[in-house]
Amino acid sequence: MAALIRRARDLDVIDDEKYARAMKQRSAYGWRTVEPGNELRPQPTPTLLSKAADIARLSIDDIANRAGIPTAVAKRIIGEGQRPAVVP
Repeated sequence: MAALIRRARDLDVIDDEKYARAMKQRSAYGWRTVEPGNELRPQPTPTLLSKAADIARLSIDDIANRAGIPTAVAKRIIGEGQRPAVVP
C-alpha cells in the first residue's frame, strides 16, 4: 500500500497534501504492519458517527449535504457503505 501511494506521488498523480493524507489513513487503519485484505486483522467499523447522527436526527442525505460530500462517501464515513480505502 505504501509503495502504491509513494508511486502515485512520484508520478504527480497526487499532490503532497493528498500523499500525507493517504499515509495518515494508512496508519490509522493499521496498514503499516498488516496490509488490507489480510484475514488475520479485524476491519475497523465506525460506530460513534452513526450514533451521533441518530441522536441529531440527521439522515445520510442531510449529513452529505451539510458536509458537501457525495452520499456514498457519507455512507462510508458513517459505516453504512462499502469498506474505506485509501484514495487520492
